[in-house]
Order: sequence, then C-alpha cells, then structure tokens
Amino acid sequence: MQRMLIGLDLRPGSAEFLGRALALARALKLDVVLVHVDTAFTRLLQRLDMEEGRGMEEMQGVRRAVLEANVEAMARVLREAGEDPSRLDLRVDLGVPWQRLIEASEGAGAPLLAMGTHRAARAPAVPLGRETREAARRVPFPLVAWSSNALARPRGLGQSPRIGVGVGGMAQVERGGVLDCAVRMARRLGGSLELLLCDELPERAGEGTPGVTATWVVTEVARSRARARAELQEIAASPLLLGIDSRTRLSAGEPDEALLEAAVDGDWDLLVLGTGRRREGRGLGAVAETVLEAAPCPVVLVPPLAGWPGDARDGGQEGPPP
Repeated sequence: MQRMLIGLDLRPGSAEFLGRALALARALKLDVVLVHVDTAFTRLLQRLDMEEGRGMEEMQGVRRAVLEANVEAMARVLREAGEDPSRLDLRVDLGVPWQRLIEASEGAGAPLLAMGTHRAARAPAVPLGRETREAARRVPFPLVAWSSNALARPRGLGQSPRIGVGVGGMAQVERGGVLDCAVRMARRLGGSLELLLCDELPERAGEGTPGVTATWVVTEVARSRARARAELQEIAASPLLLGIDSRTRLSAGEPDEALLEAAVDGDWDLLVLGTGRRREGRGLGAVAETVLEAAPCPVVLVPPLAGWPGDARDGGQEGPPP
C-alpha cells in the first residue's frame, strides 16, 4: 500500500493539523508514517559534543533520551487528536526539518508529504511556516500543505470532495502530471474536479494607453478569450479525465486571485496546483507561493514531471484502478 508521510510540529495547536492530515490519508487509503524533526535537542547535542570529557557512550545515552522524549511528546499530541499512538508508525529525527522530512519520505517509500502551519491559541497565526515553505520549494514529489487559513476552516473533507485544479501557465507535459495527480486523488476520494484556466489579459487591457483604441481592446480581448477557451476544451478532452466527474471554469485577470476566488466560490476541499518551473531544483512559481499561503483549503503542490506517487511512469506500483 502507498504511504503518506506527515511532518508533525509539536508546538501548541499541532493536533488540529494532525487530525486533518490523518483524515486525508485515510480517505486516500494511504498508510501513514508520522515524523517529528527535533531542532532544540539537535543544538543541545551539538553543544554537548563540543564539550571535553564526554565519551561516546554518554552521548549515545543522551541521544536515546532525546528520541524517547520526542516519541512520548508525539504520543501526547496523537491522544489529544483522539488517535491511538500504538496504531501508527512514529519516527523522530534530528536536524533541519524540511530537509529531514524530504529525506524521510524518500527513505520510507512515502513520496507524498503532508505539512502544516501550527496555530497557537494566543498568538497570531502566520500564513505558512518557514519549514513548510522551504519544503515546498524543494520537494521533488507532491506535497499537501495546510496554511493557517485552511486550518481555520470549520470542517475537513466532505462526503464527495470538490477538488480544484489549476491548469494554466504550464507546458503540456507538466500539466499532465498535475492532472494525473488530481484524477487519482479524485478516484480515491470519490470526488469531482473543477479545472480552472485563467486568461491573464484583463477585460480593459491597454485602455487609456496612447494609440490604443477601444476597437483594438475589444478585438484583442476576444482573441485571447477564444484561445483560452480552445485550450480549456483541449484539456477537458484529456483521456485522463475519462470516468471522472469534472467541469471547467475560465477566469480572467491574475491567476492567483482567480484561484483563491474560485476556491471560496466553489467551496473546494482540495486545490491541486503545479509549482512552476524551478531553477536548480529550487523555488516556487509566484502563483503557487501566493495560493499556498492564502488558500482556504489544503493545497497539493505538484512539481514539474511529478504525478501521483509511485505511478507507472517512474517504475513504481500503479495507482488506484479507474
């Protein structure tokens, strides 16, 4: 069975994210590996290691105590979320969280990573934590992330989840990976897809610019909309969508604003989005970064050429049956 790795932050409010992530994993019929990466004890161990007179056996004892304390802390968070710790695979690592979580996902055969922003009870919630942001910029496989806006949503997945898919601004091969991931999730969840393409040419493009006439504006906007509609029709005819309840939506203006507005209007339960082209394997497209921070639902980020984890294209086990 395929797996989802959930990165757990043990700060106050982490149980809220954990409950949402576990619910999604179960709905997707994925096994769960739960990992906490400790940073405070990492610094302590580094300091102790530099002190003179401490032998290897003593250092190993400190390390064991650190790991055991973290496992117990994870168990407390699980019990707070109404879960039985004995039924889950709990792991602790030391180091840089985003880096260790990506490595742990690859090592555990769980190339679907879940991360979220904790929401402390008496502190203003940040839109997206630093570790989640850094992982999203570098992860080579799909990542699902909950911003503080998504965690503020009063409910999780619905009975028939509505999944939004951003399909604009990508080469055909990259779009295929995004559609592949969205379709396979829809099949596992028994949900529907809404494919959104945004024509970035606004309705009043060029108006007020010297030499630009009203006739030119109307003509160019009409041409742009026609191209966008044709592209959307081509996407909707993809063989990947056979047997899937799907619909299309064409918007105009800024893509990030269009996606966020559609997520609210359509009451989306999930949003699947490509990360855009990366330089040297790093970075997010501007649209993906803005949407990731502000979306009212969890966002599944799909890097270029990555589809559903472990599908036939990378030699792994085929995903769920059609």
